[in-house]
Formats: sequence, C-alpha cells, structure tokens
Amino acid sequence: MAIRHAAFDESGKADRQKVIFAGLISTPKEWFSLNQKWMALLALHGVQYWRTSDAARLKGPCERFRGHRKELRTLTRELANVICEHTEAGTIHIITMDLYNALSPEKKAILKDPYYAAFDEGLMALAFGPHSNADDTLTLVADESDEYSKEAIVRYRRFKQLHQENARMIAGFCLHDDKAYPPLQAADLFAYCQRRRAEGKLSGIWEEVMTKFDETFTDIARDDITV
Repeated sequence: MAIRHAAFDESGKADRQKVIFAGLISTPKEWFSLNQKWMALLALHGVQYWRTSDAARLKGPCERFRGHRKELRTLTRELANVICEHTEAGTIHIITMDLYNALSPEKKAILKDPYYAAFDEGLMALAFGPHSNADDTLTLVADESDEYSKEAIVRYRRFKQLHQENARMIAGFCLHDDKAYPPLQAADLFAYCQRRRAEGKLSGIWEEVMTKFDETFTDIARDDITV
C-alpha cells in the first residue's frame, strides 16, 4: 500500500474558452523533498512564493524580475526540474466553453460552473488513473484561497457519494494556503502551462517547461471532458 497526496489546481474560469483541471501526485516523502528544494530556490532568487500568473505578468513577488527576465527563466526552469524529479504522475482535464454551453439546462444546474465539470473528471483521474493501485490511499489538496475552495468541498462530498465503492481509497480532502504549501505552487505551474498549450499560446519559457513535463510524465492522463 502506498500513501499519496495529490495537489491540484485549475487554470481559466468562465471568462476563458477553456478551463483546465490539473493535478500532481506524489508521496509525502517526495513532497517534503520538493518543499525543501522549492523554497530554497525561491529564497535564492529573492521570491517569497510562486504564482505563475504573477511570473508571466511580472507582478506581485515576481515584479523584481522586471529587467531581469533571464533570471526568471532560470528560476522557472529550475522549479520545473524539481517538479519532474519529485512527482510521480500528473493529470489534465479540459472543458471548452462551447461544450459546457451545449449542455442541457438540467446538467448545467448540477454542474453550476464549467470548473466543476473539470473538477469531477479530474478527481476520477487522480483517484483511478494508471498511477494508482487499489490498495493505495490518496489525500487531495486544494488551495484555500481559491474562490472555488468552499464549493470544492461540497463537490468532493458529492463525488464520494456518487462513487462510494471506488472512492474508498480517497482518504480525505483538505485545503492549504498555497503560499505556504509548495506542491500547490507546483500544481499552479503545471496547470498554467497546460492552459497555454490548450489555447495555442505556448511559447518561450512556458514551452520549454511544457516540453520537460511531457518528457517526464509519459503516461499522463490527458482527456477532454465528456459530460
């Protein structure tokens, strides 16, 4: 039996054409190693915490990289290497707004938001993907500061009810502060790059990082949502 933790994040809300649900899975031991290396890298480059949208826009903690883009590229590449070194698997699920808008009113009433369509399918992939075994236990971790965090707990409980037999391996669902929990920062980087690719906007350092992810996660679960 293996104990695993899955940190997940979404990228893109209803104002975008595609919503991405992406998760990274590893053991507590490997997440601990990632924590140490991640925080050491950030400290080395004078950054308190990582948020990929801030890095892309040179805002917040990454504002200091204005005029120092080469250093930012180095840091981004190093963070991606840490993810690939200490993460066992990744999952990606995508829902397009066209698909969501084509759903029946009844289905939309259940899902409420395109994010939750991706959320349900993403949990299925995290729990039952090729990386998992029947006797594993999995703890799900989400960002407590995300606007969807409270509703995500409700959705998780609904997921457990709908999949009682298969979902027994899921040990629990918890919320962490992404500023204090690097695996969520890692999931944010992973999800951000996946969305840029889905939108045809993958270039520069994000393309380099995505190439690294593709080389590492060769058995990644990557699916469009079917609802």
